[in-house]
Amino acid sequence: MLFAAALGELQAGMVGLGVPLVGVCAFYLTVVFGWQATLLPLAVTAACLDVAWGRQGPLSVCLILPMVLLARFWRNHGDCRHGAAQVVPGLIAGGLLLGMGLVVRLLQPGAWHGGEPMPELARYVGMVLGAGAGLPLVCAGLDWLAAGLGLPRYADIQQRDGLAHDA
Repeated sequence: MLFAAALGELQAGMVGLGVPLVGVCAFYLTVVFGWQATLLPLAVTAACLDVAWGRQGPLSVCLILPMVLLARFWRNHGDCRHGAAQVVPGLIAGGLLLGMGLVVRLLQPGAWHGGEPMPELARYVGMVLGAGAGLPLVCAGLDWLAAGLGLPRYADIQQRDGLAHDA
């Protein structure tokens, strides 16, 4: 699944779309399987994504830790049962991507001089909106697959762990 997310993110990026599929999958996998089982595969996938993009810094790798922390918080205190509620962590994830992307962009030499100051601002805003809309869809789609394969489902994880909150 991580490989498909990385390929999808690369394909979307080649046509100018900033879709944070690896970040969204990192959130889903960490909620379902816990951070111990997912941190290393997520870091390796993010590093491969940074290499594929030819980035000067490990932007994707640096985004993994906040995504894992957000997923741990959401698993214990958020609402995993209702699809619409997944927009909230999706927008937060997109905001993390936006913030880190802008910091990296502004730290580059020449970011403040000449030309259009930040031509990829629209791409970063698209990342926020893509994560907000994409997380509920990814959760629903992967839960459908997990149910068919007999794997733990995102929507049931809080009940399974005794963390269910009243709706």
